[in-house]
Amino acid sequence: MALVVRSAAAANAPLALDVKGTKVSLTVKPYTSLLREQAEWAARHALRDQEKEASEAERMGAFFAAFVCQLGRAAIVGWDVVDEAGAPVPCDAATVETVLSLNPDLAQAFDKAYVAATAVRAAEGNVSGLAPNGISAAGPTIADPATATATAPNAPI
Repeated sequence: MALVVRSAAAANAPLALDVKGTKVSLTVKPYTSLLREQAEWAARHALRDQEKEASEAERMGAFFAAFVCQLGRAAIVGWDVVDEAGAPVPCDAATVETVLSLNPDLAQAFDKAYVAATAVRAAEGNVSGLAPNGISAAGPTIADPATATATAPNAPI
């Protein structure tokens, strides 16, 4: 038996975003668990620095902002972002973080296109598509029934 690992996106794949009617094209690395874990760590770290009196909504907003900024720093390797004069904005980690933190619409579009779409595929398992009625049970049974019952020994504790 072989283990097959499939990536949801090819390396440096283009990602087209619609940010309130404006088209933005990003070049991103494939979404990986390492990128996600690093971004979540940075977001948790940002929450530690926040005041204890902050409301739950403020804390979740700070977590989302830090998560998306850190993920953008690590994943975005190119873009077609321009400044007010129409000059290209350089795509480096610090600039990506600044642009995402100053533009919540872009941050939300990036999260939806890059993170949420991958999360749906991962939840379904091995990047397989959804079954017609939304659950895996809709597929036909392809294995023969089991002929014996297996039992596991008690685990030493």
